Amino acid sequence: MRLKLFKLVILVVLLFVVCSASAFAYSEDDESAFTWGFEGGFVSKYVFRGILSTDGICFQPDFWIGTGPFTFDIWGNMDMDDANEAGWEFSEVDFTLSYDHSFPLVDVTAGATYYMFPAIDADETTEVFAGAAFIDFPFTPSLTVYYDVQDAEGMYFDLGFGGTVGGTNDVTGMDWDAHLGYGTSEYNDYYFGAGDSSIGPGFNDFSLEISRTFAMKGFYIKPMAGCSFIIDDDIRDLVADPDNYWFGIFAGIEI
Repeated sequence: MRLKLFKLVILVVLLFVVCSASAFAYSEDDESAFTWGFEGGFVSKYVFRGILSTDGICFQPDFWIGTGPFTFDIWGNMDMDDANEAGWEFSEVDFTLSYDHSFPLVDVTAGATYYMFPAIDADETTEVFAGAAFIDFPFTPSLTVYYDVQDAEGMYFDLGFGGTVGGTNDVTGMDWDAHLGYGTSEYNDYYFGAGDSSIGPGFNDFSLEISRTFAMKGFYIKPMAGCSFIIDDDIRDLVADPDNYWFGIFAGIEI
């Protein structure tokens, strides 16, 4: 535990130095060098890339601070019951540093995420990622590639689509966000296999979330619902809950 805390402190300090240096570079042209926000909410269960991580109510806080093209994000999942024998403790905490840039037809992103699992028996790991979203195309198609550089040493490809239906000045329309995931054999073996690389590469999961945001002078409330399905037949046979449905409500502020 002390080693994990030491790594966490070092990571936060390094990320703060990077963001502060970037803020200094931008401060001459931008009086408001930093932007930040916080969101917190409850979900009926936590599903990650088709994997049921917590089969019970969770609290999920999210804090981010940005300067220029850089954003540092801390996200957590706190189990509210004993589904993972981690009631009222954080079963997962993620630290992400990302770089984003907009071109005329495409938004690009790149960064790294460090995953910690303080209250459950799981190894911490790190992913690097890069992606692009084609903002002027119908349904805003996007592709993000994740590579686990620490444990799995495999790749996960996330093909996304999204959009908004309807809306007013203070109430957004119904937002929808769909994802199709593809894993390499190394990724699939680490998360689903028994260590023999017998699963092979393939499309793992499909997920869909819908939400609606109600804004009130910088503060917002966002109810949501989602579903996820394991679509690979071999993987479906290896997991206890291949199909999942959940709902939740979030509130937040961004400055």
